[in-house]
Amino acid sequence: MTIPGHPDQAVTDPIGLIVDLVVAVERHLEPGRIRAVVAGVAGGRSKSRRLAAHLAEHPRVLNDVRSPAPRAVGDLLIALRAAGAQAVSPPCCAECGRQMRTLQRRGQDW
Repeated sequence: MTIPGHPDQAVTDPIGLIVDLVVAVERHLEPGRIRAVVAGVAGGRSKSRRLAAHLAEHPRVLNDVRSPAPRAVGDLLIALRAAGAQAVSPPCCAECGRQMRTLQRRGQDW
């Protein structure tokens, strides 16, 4: 799982990679707060690696939250917004574009 610009970091330090990607977008939260949110949402090793790999391949999902994206991405965005993030977009409904506070899947879309 090698990500362009982040060789093997999605495997060796997925939490650090996710924090770095979020910090690059979000200027309203301290990195320590972002790390706490990420650690709470990222779960175990496998889930955090998949989340890091997806965000590294599709960093625009942090600003332009359009489904399809893994549920873990939506959960992360909701948690970041609840923690006070302003630059990170909340997940949006794939059908109507409405901002969501909780997720429900319909096939591949939120």
